[in-house]
Amino acid sequence: MEDFFTYAEQLEKPEWQRLRLKIIERDGQKCQLCGKGKSVSAKFDNKIINFGIDYSLKICADQISDKILTLEEFKQCLNINWIRCMRNGDKIIAVTSNNPCGFLVVKDDKNIPPQQDLMVRLIGLSNGTLSFVITDKPEIKSLDYGFYISQTPIILNVHHKNYILGRKAWEYKDSDLVTLCNECHLSVHKAIGVKVYADENGFMTEVKLTPCFRCGGTGYFPEYRNVQNGICFRCKGRRFEEYKYGSCDS
Repeated sequence: MEDFFTYAEQLEKPEWQRLRLKIIERDGQKCQLCGKGKSVSAKFDNKIINFGIDYSLKICADQISDKILTLEEFKQCLNINWIRCMRNGDKIIAVTSNNPCGFLVVKDDKNIPPQQDLMVRLIGLSNGTLSFVITDKPEIKSLDYGFYISQTPIILNVHHKNYILGRKAWEYKDSDLVTLCNECHLSVHKAIGVKVYADENGFMTEVKLTPCFRCGGTGYFPEYRNVQNGICFRCKGRRFEEYKYGSCDS
């Protein structure tokens, strides 16, 4: 008899994890709707701040100051006690002791040059926020990305464009999957929903099901995976109102 796994349990299986990483890599490590990458976090004055790369933003030449500061001049100018660099995907975000976020962009990020060889150029973002780039490349003119700050963590999910009853999470074509951040993922499920099909001898028949009112049909909340794998307590991971009190075979 074939093993039964709830949807939340399926998402913990190595078969799904391998496929999930493959799709996220294919989609450039970013949400295909809003352009955000996953966030990293830092603690400032006992407050956790989440920040990450926003690939929908572009930093143009007129936003980058022509004036070049040494690292020490930059720290003195903004009264900065420390600068922490954190890798985020293939980019490196630099955060400072008093909150401004920027980027470390060097020729070889595996062998970062000594501080005296680094320079800082200030960036004025369109929303009035001050940013910066620490670099060993004086010719840098623009960046093909910006950053975001979020009150809650941003996690990359892989969204199923449709569900087929009886299939496990990893038993779908790559073309049926797309990378979304957790915020867009929930919005898509609530605003658009996902069509559900039954495979009847190779013929797909649409099945009308009502997504769970709490999780929108995702069955779980990945940002709370530390509590029972993030399972939605309303539908118990079954995703649909019709299955809330009984089993779902997908």
